[in-house]
Amino acid sequence: MKQAWQERYKQQDSKITALENFIHKDVRRTDRSVKFFDDKENLSSQKLLNILMTYSVFHPEPGYVQGMNDMIAPILYVVRDEALSYECFCALMRHMSPLFHPNGIAMNRRLELLKKTIRAIDIDLWTKIEQCDIGS
Repeated sequence: MKQAWQERYKQQDSKITALENFIHKDVRRTDRSVKFFDDKENLSSQKLLNILMTYSVFHPEPGYVQGMNDMIAPILYVVRDEALSYECFCALMRHMSPLFHPNGIAMNRRLELLKKTIRAIDIDLWTKIEQCDIGS
């Protein structure tokens, strides 16, 4: 699977190149304080990029959405194997992908639940959130 998008990348497929650039920006920012992701050879970062590219190419809905790098990073850190980490990520995304849908319905529902929860358990915090206008 990985070889399929890598071949398209070598052929300078504009969609693949744009996707790689988009994902690479997030990969560069992933957990730089953790030595595993800040290695000189960038082996871990390359694995992270490979996993996200493969997932995005073969799962165009939802494709890649910012934040997915933070979901795969701990999996890769623990598992260390690229192929197995990819399989774990795919399993996780079978449950999480609705949160990444472009219409935002599932994410908005969860944010609404979070608002209600904060309001119910910590009214002072909720008041501060409202004052800062970050609750909407």
